[in-house]
Amino acid sequence: MTATNAMKVLIVDDERVSRAMFKRELQKGGYEILEASDGFQALHLIHNHQIDLVTLDIDMPDMDGYQVCSWLRGEQFNRQIHEQEKNYLPIIFVTSDTSKESRLKGFRAGATDFVIKGFKPGELLATVNRFLKPGNVLEGLTALLVDDSQLVRELVSKMLLEQSMTVIPAVNGKEGFEILEHESHRVDMVITDLEMPIMNGDIFCRKIRQDLNLKELPVIFLTAVPDRRVLIDLFKAGANDYLVKPFVKEELIARLRVMREMWANLKREVSERRQVEMRLKQQEQLAVAREDALKKGQAANTVLHNVNNVLNSISVSVAQLESLLAGSRLPQLMLGLDLIHQNAANLDTFFTESPKGRRLPEYFHAAGEQVRDERRQLVEEVEELRKKLNLTRDVIIAQQNESTLKQRAQVAPLVELLDQACAVVRPILDEHEVDLRWGERCTAKVAVDPVSLVHVMVNILKNGVEALQDTPAPQITLSVTRTENGMVQAAFADNGPGVSKSQTESIFEDGFTTKPEGHGVGLAYCRRTVTAAKGRLWVESREDGATFRMAIPET
Repeated sequence: MTATNAMKVLIVDDERVSRAMFKRELQKGGYEILEASDGFQALHLIHNHQIDLVTLDIDMPDMDGYQVCSWLRGEQFNRQIHEQEKNYLPIIFVTSDTSKESRLKGFRAGATDFVIKGFKPGELLATVNRFLKPGNVLEGLTALLVDDSQLVRELVSKMLLEQSMTVIPAVNGKEGFEILEHESHRVDMVITDLEMPIMNGDIFCRKIRQDLNLKELPVIFLTAVPDRRVLIDLFKAGANDYLVKPFVKEELIARLRVMREMWANLKREVSERRQVEMRLKQQEQLAVAREDALKKGQAANTVLHNVNNVLNSISVSVAQLESLLAGSRLPQLMLGLDLIHQNAANLDTFFTESPKGRRLPEYFHAAGEQVRDERRQLVEEVEELRKKLNLTRDVIIAQQNESTLKQRAQVAPLVELLDQACAVVRPILDEHEVDLRWGERCTAKVAVDPVSLVHVMVNILKNGVEALQDTPAPQITLSVTRTENGMVQAAFADNGPGVSKSQTESIFEDGFTTKPEGHGVGLAYCRRTVTAAKGRLWVESREDGATFRMAIPET
């Protein structure tokens, strides 16, 4: 799909880091991305562009996500949608608010689906694909349709049959319950009215959950009563979703597709509702299991992560060696020697009368100078490789004995350790054209494990390079200073997108990552190592980037 006809997704979020992360993921799906930092900017873009889907944050200044969503579901925008020959605009709330009240308020405003921030790589793209590239995921499914209105049953049945679904009709909750008593294995989802004779929809839903123990069967309500208290009662009764009459076909089908995905997932794991109810118990069990897993696997994960950082630098050094060897003048020297060998019988006339022979001594001198320079560069590169390989070996030994950090402490100037880290990362800095600058270079000494601390600095520098991928004129400024409280502080300041306030602490947690292919190992290891040295590691977000600071007691 080319950029000219790619489907357009509008990302609305007041945090630049979040927008950049969402954009990178969605661009992998071939979507054209537009960005808005607030609700008013979003409405302006929607008015001037044909948007296919909107991802929407809730907490934004001036105009929150609920207000934006309500406007997009209003009559004025619906006219614009029809003018663009579309019937429905999917709106996905991407938020850190996991409360039922938030979800209920979002659906009332017109949300199509929710994605919780901190999602796994690929989850947001999969959700967007479900609406913009859905295929016929409802084909072959069976829906139990319960409504006392024949007109509604006929209308909804027509919508479902167009999706190649099977429909089992029932005129009230009692009849629907009796069908499920005997044929629940045939039913993939339930669509039910709320107000019906003999048995209302909420009572019907409670009996499904309690009497038949069908806690994982998706149930969606069709209701003409948008009262908040009534809707809350529906969720208490066990509803998964609801639609307020009248509704458009596209909205119903979009909700059912979400149901289908939920049903498929629930066949493999417990329902989301049950997970919420059991979360407190599970958290305790997971904490114990996680602590045990961390004790067993933390050292190995950290070793692999730190070794990989050095291996990246080694890879660039090897490429430099290959380039030097490929451009060597040694083959030209050999050609000159071949000429001498070919004229061995008359070397005196060859050197005095032959044009090639007369130029040969000068040629040998120039080529020899170049070969001497090549040898010097090769020796330097091999020496760098030796240092990096030794560093790889040292980190493996050091991490195998991480608990003995105090016993392995050595006194060294912090600025010298930072210079070693810069030497490791230098090839990566050059590859990405990152300008490395220095501020103050205090020579105060600290008592630390030098191998571990060098790898802490390598991790921070490498993360800085990765954060600058989309930044024009990327730059990292380093400094080492004394503080008034007897600490030596190293600062790593970049001019990238910065770190959101909500992530300034979570980025140091085990397993937390904002990278699509990250594992949440590096910065967690960094903080543990600095803390073990009686120091402190933190990050500060600025308008023009982020600064990581590391403070260690001066010796």
